[in-house]
This record gives sequence, structure tokens and C-alpha cells, in this order.
Amino acid sequence: KYDHINVFFAENLGVQLPSEVSAALSDTEQISDLVILYYKYCTVKYPSREVERQKKICSNAQLIGRVLIADHGINGTLAGTPQAIAQYIDEMHHDQTFEMKAADWKFSTSSRSAGPIFPDLKVTVVKEIINSGGKMPPPPPGTGTCADMSEVGGHLNPTEFHEKIQQHRAKVAKGEADENDLVIIDVRSKAEVAIGHFEGAADPGMRYFSEFPQYVDSNVQNGTLANKTVLMYCTGGIRCETASNYLRLQGCGAEVFQLRGGIHKYLEAYPDGGLFRGKNFVFDKRAVQTSLDGTVVGRCAYCAAPEDEICWARVCTVCKDLVLACPGCRAARREFHCDAHCSLRDCYFFDLAPFGEEELGAQRAQLARLAGEIGTGKGFKNRRKTLRKQIAKIDAHLAGRRGGADGNGTPLNTEQAGRCRGCGCDGCQGGNECWGKYGAKIGAVH
Repeated sequence: KYDHINVFFAENLGVQLPSEVSAALSDTEQISDLVILYYKYCTVKYPSREVERQKKICSNAQLIGRVLIADHGINGTLAGTPQAIAQYIDEMHHDQTFEMKAADWKFSTSSRSAGPIFPDLKVTVVKEIINSGGKMPPPPPGTGTCADMSEVGGHLNPTEFHEKIQQHRAKVAKGEADENDLVIIDVRSKAEVAIGHFEGAADPGMRYFSEFPQYVDSNVQNGTLANKTVLMYCTGGIRCETASNYLRLQGCGAEVFQLRGGIHKYLEAYPDGGLFRGKNFVFDKRAVQTSLDGTVVGRCAYCAAPEDEICWARVCTVCKDLVLACPGCRAARREFHCDAHCSLRDCYFFDLAPFGEEELGAQRAQLARLAGEIGTGKGFKNRRKTLRKQIAKIDAHLAGRRGGADGNGTPLNTEQAGRCRGCGCDGCQGGNECWGKYGAKIGAVH
């Protein structure tokens, strides 16, 4: 039946499914669903109406996933049977608002035996289809479809992107070019970069995409990007659309290109990984998209051992950023802390119930000392607030133990004991069964 589906996609939708996707769909022993990533910048006159229309289309086809709608476009990830996905693609190809094309879709698969990659379907109106905190304007309508958009930056398909890097390296080796003439920028968060990236790419060190303007501004001011050839990439392309548009607006003379379809499309073209090392982080329960290249680029946050296993429940207890931890370090720790909060590893915990009063007193003293060492000014406001809230939490917990909560000695935060820090659910066993922050509130990001 999957041969028939491949023919249908090619003849009726003009879409050629990647070879590894076709192979997965042809496996009769392990049934897989088809997963699509897509986005389109266009004018959506009535976003709320479009949300209801998308809900109806997806529900009728029994699709699950996340779709974001704004007045400037759509951004989504959906999963379902190949027939249902084909039905959705056909609908979007004929839609006069979006006018999606074959090149706009990124394909992968998800084994049904591993469970659904989303808990449900969620279609939402948002201010931005990729959140920049309002710091970067969306690119012009139509962006993301054409081979070259002079208003944002040149779109390179995976082969062109690959060859441009290889050609530059060859020139550098011959002494015909300076290594710094080509700048490759990873437009994803540091958590994504940690488990996979292109060789030689610059990591802006961002927690959130909204931090990208700060990175660009500083590198424009110091001349790093002036009159250079800049190659950008992200998971599926959408962040690069906004990022390249922002860089172009800075007028630094840089020639900007982006990988059309992102890492997702690149790994479709280069199943062996090509110039990409590690795993591609994806925003659903699968966590990663892999290639035949088995390189582990991630490192344990505690001992620096090779590690790239993503677990939604294994997050920083302070900020909920994902944390890489090897099996040995996982077993030795009750909770986890990211690099940014490594100074709090001995004094900041979500669940206070396991600690004795003396231990909690020591934690409080350390938090108070750290709070006193923080500088003054607005730039340190959130750090001080985080530490003070934890101190207040410890005080309340101790008061509860001593009978100050409700007169019965019940700790004020017993509801947190046993709760998963990743998703906040009671009884969640963590591991791959935890949806973490990628559960009910997840937005499509790529």
C-alpha cells in the first residue's frame, strides 16, 4: 500500500518522499505515521477564523500536532497516517491564502509502537509564528517558497549549502581565501546546538530566539560580520527567515544565505549526515532526528562524558532548560542544573521534602550569600528575584514543618513531593513518558 502512497504523493501532490521515509512507511512489521513540518509567511486576514478552519481540517483527518496562526503566516508540525497527511497537503496546496508548494514540506516518520509524538491537536492564534519577543520584524509575505528572496537572504538548497562550505574550505586549503571570510551561524538555542551542529558553525549561546538581535548587534559592531559571506541554518528554516531579515536590515554589507528547509531537509538529502555532526533536535516527543552518522557531540553537564540522550523530565530545576547527564551522573543526583545555574547545584531544589532542617538551613544560608554577591541594577533583577523566592520557599516549608502552615505541621509544599519537574504532573515517572514543557503548551518551532 505504501508504494501506492509514494506514487500518489508524486503524481497528485508533486511531492517526492525522502528515501528513508519511504523505507519506514514500507516496513510492515513496524507501522509508522508520517510527520510534516512546514511554515509560510503570508497575509492571513482573519487568524481566528483560520484557526477554526485548521482545527476542522485536522480533526476530520485525525491529525495531531501543533499549528500556530498569526496575521503574517502559519507554522506547524503534524502527524498522522500517510493518507491523512496527503489530504492535508492537498488542501493547503489549493488554499488561496497559503498556496503551499511541494518544497515547503519537510517529512519524517514516527513509529506507532513508540506512542504518539504529541498528546493532542492544538491550533492557536499567536502574535508571531516564531517567537522573537517582538524584537525582530517578520520577513515579507511569500518568504520561504522562492529559491531566492532578495528581501531576506539567498535560499540555498541542501546541495548548494553543502557545496558552498566545501568550496570555501578548498580555497582556504589552497591559500586562496581567508577562513574568516565565511561565517556559519547556528540560529538555534544552545540546548539544540549541544547535541548536533555543522562543523565550524558559530553558536550564539542563546536560550531563546529573542536573544539573537543582541548577538548580531555585538558582532556587527565589532566587525565580525562586516562584508562577510554568512550562512545560517536552523531546524526547519523558519528562524532563519526572521534572522536573515534582521541581519540584512543592519546594513553591515554581509552577503546572507540560509539553508532552505533547515537541518531537516539537509538530512533528507544527506542521510549519512554530510557535514552535520550529531543529532537534530526536534520539538516533539521524538526529541531528535538522526542520521547514519553516529557521532556523539553532546557532553554530560557534570563530568563532560559523551552524552546526547534527551529526556523531557531531565531539566534544570531552576529554569527548566534541558540538561545532558550521563547514566552515572543521573544516578548520583536527585535534581539537575544547567550550566547557567551550576552555582546552585547544592542549594536550589524543587522538592524540599527529602531534606532535613539542618540541610535546608544550609541551603538557605548559601542562597542568601549568593544573593548578596549579585550586583545591583536592572540587569541582575531576575537573578535576585529567583534566589529570594527560593529562600522564601524554604522559610515557608520549615514553618510548615513546625506547625506554622495550618496548625497541623503539614509542609506547605507537600504537593511538590514526587511531582515531575519537567511536566509538573503527579506520578509522572519521567523518562520518555514525560511530555515536559513540550506537552499541552508546546508551540511548533523549527
